[in-house]
Amino acid sequence: MLAVIQKWGNHQGLPFTQEILNQLQLSVGDEVEVRVQKKQIIIKSIAQDAKVPALVIPKIGNDESKHDSEPSIATRYEHISFDENHVPIIAGTKIKVVEIVLDKIAYGWSPEEIHFQHPHLTLGQIYSALAYYCDHQAEVEQDIERRLKFVDQLQKNRVPSAIKTRLKAQELI
Repeated sequence: MLAVIQKWGNHQGLPFTQEILNQLQLSVGDEVEVRVQKKQIIIKSIAQDAKVPALVIPKIGNDESKHDSEPSIATRYEHISFDENHVPIIAGTKIKVVEIVLDKIAYGWSPEEIHFQHPHLTLGQIYSALAYYCDHQAEVEQDIERRLKFVDQLQKNRVPSAIKTRLKAQELI
């Protein structure tokens, strides 16, 4: 895949950190080649005089503290990418598209109300999440159903806490 680094607000067009750009000696407008091989992302400048070696990013781990610096898979939706589990998220955040969709479905919130409730998200990010839902409604609703079944199963299998059992025995609850 060939890509051109662009500016989107305060971020580069591809979800590269400034550290990656510095390491590859890249800046806005530079062309790069991005390949995925053996669960690694390989980024290389395609400039004629590029003497900087390619950057190899190893398989993405589950370390939550590094989430913002880990690359994600871009989509045709400007603010949506996929995390390492192929779950659609709002790029640059940990917010899943399904969470925004559930705010809309469960509470009937407009995009503006969702923005009010989640001020760290832009209206563009919210609209992008809702656009993704409109185009992938069946799969997002299947995901919601799967999550509800999982919660139901957890509730069926839960064991009451010892304190709750004692309080019930004493008829305090």
